[in-house]
Amino acid sequence: MDILKMAKQLGEAIAGSKEMRELKKAEATLMVDREAKDLYQKYREAKFKKLRAELLYKDSPSDIAEIEDRALKNPLIKRLISCQESFSRLIKNVNAVMAFAIENAPLDGGCFKGCHGNCDICTKEVFDFHGYTDDKTI
Repeated sequence: MDILKMAKQLGEAIAGSKEMRELKKAEATLMVDREAKDLYQKYREAKFKKLRAELLYKDSPSDIAEIEDRALKNPLIKRLISCQESFSRLIKNVNAVMAFAIENAPLDGGCFKGCHGNCDICTKEVFDFHGYTDDKTI
């Protein structure tokens, strides 16, 4: 097996996935709507400021909540965020499957979801979501 060839095939499969197609479509739709595009940019900046404030143990600027609220009411932004979350879940699941194959153990030293609880449940959820039943079907 050529690992790099398989990595390329995986990349191509991800690029052709429903999650990626939907994400690209949502991005393109947002980009042609100037108002939504500008609001989304403000939303991203607000999220960054909020995260930065949290990391520095400071209060978030007061306008952040208002910007987030406006952005999340915009259907184009809401759709884009939903697509981003779906794509992110796909990538996390791919990483979980690879980690399982490499280490024969779930991610995070015990759990795919980081809960460090009942690993059988998390493993089952990840594999069942994609139609896997055991490590022989991967």
